Amino acid sequence: MREIKFRAKYKDNKEWSHFTLKELIQNDGVMFDNYHDWYQYTGRKDKNGKEIYEGNIVKFRPYAGATDEYIGEIKWMNILSAFRITKKTIPKFNTAPECVWEIIGNIYENPELIE
Repeated sequence: MREIKFRAKYKDNKEWSHFTLKELIQNDGVMFDNYHDWYQYTGRKDKNGKEIYEGNIVKFRPYAGATDEYIGEIKWMNILSAFRITKKTIPKFNTAPECVWEIIGNIYENPELIE
């Protein structure tokens, strides 16, 4: 089972901070007042070992060696995280280990990457 983690921006300096669900529960939600733009960890890492969170913009290839490459935003869709490519969705993000992901930015700092 994956650890449930989140990241959020601190209101004062706009820096990203990371929290586990356990930390949030232990602090009785006090952290919510100091942070905004909360995103959940998907349980997956990109090809460079970086944790993939909602709001990340990634390059995606359906399998190693594939020539088709897409750029899109990671979105929480339902029980599975799904990769949204503009108006198209590639489901089964959590069940496709052969997919190659690379984080290239996020929707707040690099929105031009998905326009």
